[in-house]
Amino acid sequence: MLINEIQLPKIIDDLAKFDGRKKRYVPYPSILKDSDTARTREIQLLADLQTEWESLKRIHPGSIGFIKSFNKYYQQALWPNERIFSFSPSSSDYFDLSWLSWSQSLSQFQIELYRQLEPLSREGFDEFQSIIENKIAKAYESSRTLKHVWQVVVKFVDYQNKYHMLAEHHYPKIIAPQPTKINPLITNTAWLKDGKALVKIIRAVEHNWEQTATIAKIRL
Repeated sequence: MLINEIQLPKIIDDLAKFDGRKKRYVPYPSILKDSDTARTREIQLLADLQTEWESLKRIHPGSIGFIKSFNKYYQQALWPNERIFSFSPSSSDYFDLSWLSWSQSLSQFQIELYRQLEPLSREGFDEFQSIIENKIAKAYESSRTLKHVWQVVVKFVDYQNKYHMLAEHHYPKIIAPQPTKINPLITNTAWLKDGKALVKIIRAVEHNWEQTATIAKIRL
């Protein structure tokens, strides 16, 4: 029997591939070629998000009990539709070695499958959000671009929830940080300190005006 390679669903399927040399997902040039600016930005960001997500999974693996059933992938690997059997006279030693090889392959397959199935832990998700916020803050400035970028981030997390996580273990919605609006009516210690100095200056000017006015009256 042959074990097929398992490819669990990813949001960047058909958009990017993992580059072993760069150790990250890289968009297909042909896809970027036919994409406008907004779509290009989205694809590149999705590739970056997938790279960060898988990197954090290795550091912060979550419970495999939180994910949906992936039995169909397991069954496809163990019982492929097309199978070839070959019978030939062999010694018992050959069958022993053959079984050992199959057992080792199955064990390796299970290890790889579980490695891919493990979700990101809650601690890892918090770190993921922090990393994304820092990256986006440095890379994008215009409000329109920021809005689109955060929509892509939400789309990525929604994909993880829809295709991988059980409903009771969904990752929380990522909320884009809102710009802080400063109320001009609110005073602070710096304002009070500088305000006192300003009052002194105003009083000095007023005093100077009064003296100037008094002198002008005496001369008249």
